[in-house]
Amino acid sequence: MPLVKIMRKNKKSPRIKKNPVGRPLVYKTPEELEKRINRYFKTEAYTAIGSVDKDSGKQKVKKYAPTISGLVLYCGFCDRHAFNEYEKRPEFSAVIKRARCRIEQYYERLLQGSTPTGAIFALKNFGWVDEQKLSHILNGYLFVENEGKSVEDLQRESIRLAEEIIANRRGTPIPSQN
Repeated sequence: MPLVKIMRKNKKSPRIKKNPVGRPLVYKTPEELEKRINRYFKTEAYTAIGSVDKDSGKQKVKKYAPTISGLVLYCGFCDRHAFNEYEKRPEFSAVIKRARCRIEQYYERLLQGSTPTGAIFALKNFGWVDEQKLSHILNGYLFVENEGKSVEDLQRESIRLAEEIIANRRGTPIPSQN
């Protein structure tokens, strides 16, 4: 039954304090959380990867993959959103960012393997971007398209550079841009 605030009729009657809103913190200090996170990585309590031999029932390959979901559950959170809420608290922010970075490091190492597709997907979920920058060399000039420029800006830039190249060939001065 919810706690109801009692209206006081006179100054001598007791007043009931309201409970703070929200669930109590799972970890009261960043040190407690960091200790639990370190235990997750040291004990390799995270997801085992490999195939099981049907005849013997033994696991052929045993590798471990740390995951955010595995870390979240190991630390006692009910879901990733609760874990993310801790990251918004200044005192816990560095601890959680460091844990995420350790998991990212694992996926970065997988990029060096023969099948990095899963690692690329995982790193994109960490905010990594797979982008290509095109560069063209025309008569000794290097053209690099920047992702922040609009098509119109790139067209204007191309025309300006083409005019500059033509002017340099003729030996005529380039008109100043305002």
